[in-house]
Amino acid sequence: LAQMVTNVRTLGAIPILITPNAVIEEYYFTRHPREWYEEVGGANAQLSRYCERIREVAKSLSVPLADVFSASRKSDLKILLRTPMQGNFADGVHPYGAGIPFYAKVIIPVLKEALL
Repeated sequence: LAQMVTNVRTLGAIPILITPNAVIEEYYFTRHPREWYEEVGGANAQLSRYCERIREVAKSLSVPLADVFSASRKSDLKILLRTPMQGNFADGVHPYGAGIPFYAKVIIPVLKEALL
């Protein structure tokens, strides 16, 4: 990730890091083996560790960060993500409906700050 930031900067662009959203594990585990995540405490626990590393890189390299993961943990994921009630599929991972403007609400202020 740090190398990617360096590469982007070398090209004269402004890197911006974005954490992924949390997932609805009851749907996620219908498509992915639960045992893959048991050792770390679940899919969101694994994502949390991943996001922490993204935050560390953002801080150490002074890269703007849009922390979608933290924001999504404070929100109703069943409204933000594709579910059987919303999108007719037990996905629980990908933004759908209200999830699209939710991402924009988290990311746009970071973009504006980075570009000013």
